[in-house]
Amino acid sequence: MISQLPVRLVTAGVFDHNPPGKKNTAYKNSIHICTYNVKSLSSETKLIELKAALQNIKHDIIGLCEVRRMGEQIIEDTEYIFYYIGETKGLYGVGFLIKKKYKNNITRFTGISERICILEIIIENINFSIIQSYAPTESSSKEDIDNFYRDLATAHDSKPRNT
Repeated sequence: MISQLPVRLVTAGVFDHNPPGKKNTAYKNSIHICTYNVKSLSSETKLIELKAALQNIKHDIIGLCEVRRMGEQIIEDTEYIFYYIGETKGLYGVGFLIKKKYKNNITRFTGISERICILEIIIENINFSIIQSYAPTESSSKEDIDNFYRDLATAHDSKPRNT
């Protein structure tokens, strides 16, 4: 006889602060931040497909990896603000997809490299810096790995405590 898996897995011995079926009223104004390796947003069609896939996911800010777009740009449409930076054609690239209702909360986007960018945003009168990174694989050159960690340290050290 196979026992039925729980609706939501929780590590043994850890209290589930938000069990299924419980209305969580403590965090009415919560903001949902996540990250996603999109594997490519090189075309407008791919961006439309991503937005359609997000319909049933709670999200406000999504950090993006492998955007694979060249240049640095901010694109605004009716639902989202899309920021990205990329330097190598067909590879890498990072960015953010932010729901448009947070437009006036955004203070700055900073592209450090095609592997690291920063979103500065004010949420409930608190300044936050969110660093999105896309680390090189173990098979990358030592130079690429060293550059990544140097840039990550630069991004982290340049921001206040709420990063």
